[in-house]
Amino acid sequence: MEVSAYVPCYNAEASIRDALQSIRDQTAPAAEIFVIDDGSTDGSEEISGVRVVRFESNQGRGAVRARAMAEAKHELVLACDATLRLDRKFLEAALSWFADAKVGATFGWVKEAARSKSVPADVRQVGTFSRGPSSHAAPLRCGFKLCICGTTKWLFR
Repeated sequence: MEVSAYVPCYNAEASIRDALQSIRDQTAPAAEIFVIDDGSTDGSEEISGVRVVRFESNQGRGAVRARAMAEAKHELVLACDATLRLDRKFLEAALSWFADAKVGATFGWVKEAARSKSVPADVRQVGTFSRGPSSHAAPLRCGFKLCICGTTKWLFR
């Protein structure tokens, strides 16, 4: 499966290049990488090597995610916030969950861990995955694009 990857940003000039590099460094590479700039005024939109879709004024996270889903060319869509650095094996691990046709959504941390109420120090936040029309959609198997984006919940196998 091919993956479209995007970075939503608003005034993230200091961090966006690192977020983009973490996508480029994936062991399972994204087929396309682009930025959705939400009206930045700090130079965030002046990025070379990727397609930039720019809102003239700040529209908010929902508008950015909706535009990204419309712009993405592939069924699977990775959203990496401009302040995140994905682990190199993030996509490889994320995609393995969807080999099972019964999986409609997963949320959280992609690292196998024992069930625990505390967060082990070596576990890193990496994403949310769902089959649905938006990043916060109920899990649906309905032909919409799959959205993968940052969250704060846990994922256990």
